[in-house]
Amino acid sequence: RIGTGSLRRQAQLLHHRDDLQMHDIRGNVETRLRKLDEGDYDAIILAEAGLSRLGFDDRISLRLEPPLMLPAVGQAAIGIECRADDKDAIDLLQQITDPIARAETTAERACLAQLRAGCHAPVGVWARIETNQLLINAVVLSPNGQTAVRSHTSGPLKDAKQLGRDLAGSLLDQGADALIRT
Repeated sequence: RIGTGSLRRQAQLLHHRDDLQMHDIRGNVETRLRKLDEGDYDAIILAEAGLSRLGFDDRISLRLEPPLMLPAVGQAAIGIECRADDKDAIDLLQQITDPIARAETTAERACLAQLRAGCHAPVGVWARIETNQLLINAVVLSPNGQTAVRSHTSGPLKDAKQLGRDLAGSLLDQGADALIRT
């Protein structure tokens, strides 16, 4: 009995282990941990960043990392908006913008947009930089995890948006649209 509030995580786990019993879990982190401790679940899936931020690092027993579990689009990225006519704010934000994180997030968001999938769709996308190239892996699954389509691509950071779109095109060519709409 595995508790998770994420269809993306549920589908990816079921793809690898169809014998798992997936159950929805809601509430804040403390509530979810209490439900685990009370025996409502054998395990629960939570974001490592949230657990660490709240001082619950000692509760982490296993990290589900790529390629087993691809993250949600923009996972751990922080976005800040300001008015388009506020030059001072724009100048300030340019000073703290991380070009690598921006390229990674741009590619991931372009993939999701091209797929026309929402943030609750069973879609995982993971962009990262290796040897000065942007590498992107993606998976789209059926909600029950039985069917999955995967693709990957790579290229220069400056092409992040197009790489994300191209990756989505590859997934759509494999039938991702039908999985997203189920």
